Amino acid sequence: MMLIVLLFFCGTIVASNDTLYNIIPSDERIDLKEQNKEDRYPQNRTLNELFMDAVHAYLEEDWDYCIENFNAVSHGYKFYKRMIINCRKKCRIYAAGTAPIFPENIEDLHFYEKKVRETLCLLTCNQEYREIAGSKALKMLSRDIEQKLMERRVYEYLHNCYYQKNRYQDAANALFTFLVVHPDNEINMNIFKRYLTLPGVQTENVVNLETPFYVNIYFKGVSAYENEDYAKAISLFETSLQLYLEEEEECRFYCEGPFDQGWHPEFTSSIANHFAYCLKCKRACSRMLNNVNGDYRRDMLRSHYDYLQFSYYKLGKLKAACAAVESFLLFDPVDTRMLQNRKYYSTQPKVKEDYFSPRQEIIIYLKRQEYELSLLHYISNEFLTIDKKFKKIKKKKHEKEMNNTKAKELKKKSDVEVIRHPSPGHSFSYTKLLNNFSMKRIKDHEMFDIEKQRRIKNDINTIAKEQDLGGINRYVTDGFLNSIECESLMQFASITTIEGDGYTENKSPHSKYEKFEGITIGRVALMVYIGKIEPEWLELLLEKTEQVRDNVDRYFGLDRHLYFTYTHLVCRTALPGNFHLMHHRASGSFCS
Repeated sequence: MMLIVLLFFCGTIVASNDTLYNIIPSDERIDLKEQNKEDRYPQNRTLNELFMDAVHAYLEEDWDYCIENFNAVSHGYKFYKRMIINCRKKCRIYAAGTAPIFPENIEDLHFYEKKVRETLCLLTCNQEYREIAGSKALKMLSRDIEQKLMERRVYEYLHNCYYQKNRYQDAANALFTFLVVHPDNEINMNIFKRYLTLPGVQTENVVNLETPFYVNIYFKGVSAYENEDYAKAISLFETSLQLYLEEEEECRFYCEGPFDQGWHPEFTSSIANHFAYCLKCKRACSRMLNNVNGDYRRDMLRSHYDYLQFSYYKLGKLKAACAAVESFLLFDPVDTRMLQNRKYYSTQPKVKEDYFSPRQEIIIYLKRQEYELSLLHYISNEFLTIDKKFKKIKKKKHEKEMNNTKAKELKKKSDVEVIRHPSPGHSFSYTKLLNNFSMKRIKDHEMFDIEKQRRIKNDINTIAKEQDLGGINRYVTDGFLNSIECESLMQFASITTIEGDGYTENKSPHSKYEKFEGITIGRVALMVYIGKIEPEWLELLLEKTEQVRDNVDRYFGLDRHLYFTYTHLVCRTALPGNFHLMHHRASGSFCS
């Protein structure tokens, strides 16, 4: 049960690279030739297209295609990152090893010269990757989709696709992979617990599908250590240590992506802003690597030196043991146990004082960590001070504006009183709806928002009542949409609605002469979330739904808030040849 327990004690921080685009230039889609199959990009489609196709398959409940595409997305993203990281790493090394044009570093021009060389290299490097990939290469990956991939949202879809195909162990693995970075997601945690009770699911076989490679090596080293196979343990821990540092370095390179500043700063400000953005991302890399299957291990890196010092000691390699002890103490100089070890080693024959020198890789690592942390604190404190000054100025300006608007506020209150007795020109329905509310509710402002009423259009008319409709608690109202809004929703419906949606996939639920197509707000929200449609469509639909709710509330004079449990945009279309239905609509179909 260890895997489950780890999740409940997790405190995860995930690196965030909110890049606008990571670009490997190409006007064409990728079509990789045969190469190392482990590193191949899987399909003749961009990652954007793969992700959207996978989501579409999910919505259409095509579970096989869902599994195929989301796995392709996951594999493709790894390849995409590998290309970018290798390119940036290669160009950094090239620029650093090139002699400057002018030997003297005047006004820090060597720094800028290196960046120019690095940029030229990146342009060439991208072309070289096109050759590696074949004749084509990856196109840009949108920021929204990249963020979802970094947050492992692929597995939030994928686990359900596996579940629908009765692949319960795969479903548990996929959901566990998602929960490693989202341990507080209560709904998915409960689903995961249920997966563990399904037939064929073995708790001990549940794995994190995105486990860093160094983690597996590390735990193999722990096993060898516990079995007192110290030579093997040393080999594994040294490898794990190297892989940890390499993975963090790669994470840091990936942080150096594009940055949409949202404005046009000065040259120096632009450099400082982009640097601070990248630095913040880089600082999160170690925290991400220390999240081991949902268990945040702050001492993950330094624990390598703890295991190494004892293993080297058991093999009689005291110089290496002393170096490991001193390396550990750089993380925690007052650790009692390690100070005792240091004292013990110092008493051993042949041990010299210079043996207690920390390893070079950790000196460089910790110096950089300390400098970066100090720099981030400086940036935060200094900009906070400036921000406080700006807020003081803004506050004074706001107070002045408030003093100038007191008269307007009084007039506004006066206007509210007038609204209670509608002036001539208001429609009958508007007056009637106002009178349905008690004066107490108006005074208390509990369920009646006067300002909201003032914003409601007065061209909404009740065109049929109970006596017209042959039943109680029903009425028909017209005028919620103007012609532009109506046309917009019709256009929106034409590209999003699904036949039989809301009618158990029966496209002709009432008669064979007409077809029903629909879409729920939940589905619209999901389409906005995955970037398939613009948020403005959802905003319009929600706004009009809320107006309808408010109208029903006021018409019946309800004394409690009205909630909708289900909202459905439905389009009803006469099927060809059924002209007797044409009187229902003017253009061949209508939506409600």
